[in-house]
Amino acid sequence: ARYFAGFPTGYTALLGGLTESGRSAVNVLSFLCLDAYQSVQLPQPNLGVRTNALIDTPFLLKTAETIRLGTGIPQIFNDEVVVPAFLNRGVSLEDARDYAVVGCVELSIPGRTYGLHDIAMFNLLKVMEISLYENEGNDTLTYEALLAHIRAKISHYITLMVEGSNICDIGHRDWAPVPLLSSFISDCLEKGRDITDGGGARYNFSGVTAARAITFRAYRASVSPT
Repeated sequence: ARYFAGFPTGYTALLGGLTESGRSAVNVLSFLCLDAYQSVQLPQPNLGVRTNALIDTPFLLKTAETIRLGTGIPQIFNDEVVVPAFLNRGVSLEDARDYAVVGCVELSIPGRTYGLHDIAMFNLLKVMEISLYENEGNDTLTYEALLAHIRAKISHYITLMVEGSNICDIGHRDWAPVPLLSSFISDCLEKGRDITDGGGARYNFSGVTAARAITFRAYRASVSPT
């Protein structure tokens, strides 16, 4: 409390999106939430808007009107990308349509997921820096060879990251079970397993944040062939 008093924990209320049957979830309350935010402009709770091909123009205009205030709210989430991504990870269509946001932008299926979001911070720029140093003085190095070297390094460090994340999962399971939280998550009670015990919750994801701030192919164009 001494250092973080007043610091928001970070949570997002989503507007728009889809119903489980695939219809637009926009309603009168969606507009009222944006009107309320325009009046008070509080930093928390954060607001997000789920967009898709079914979202009507008036709600999109209300969203744009709110963004125009310059506060960075609401955030935009694209159902046309997110829903297929969840399907690709084995989530049912009905559950994928019901996705929500944990914290800032981390995606989850509410009430059905055990997700250690931000379990790791992967620094892509550091990996590139390591690759550049390892090839320092190599006058015969081509762009393609350097790119291949960076990709190999990324693969190597991702493997280490996965191993570390699995150790974190085991630690939570063995030393930090959460029976109260588990009672609110689908399938845990039926299976008699804690949410931290693999297979307790219906879905189990670990979230990784990647730090990146460079367009490498643009850098290629600036390198003289001589």
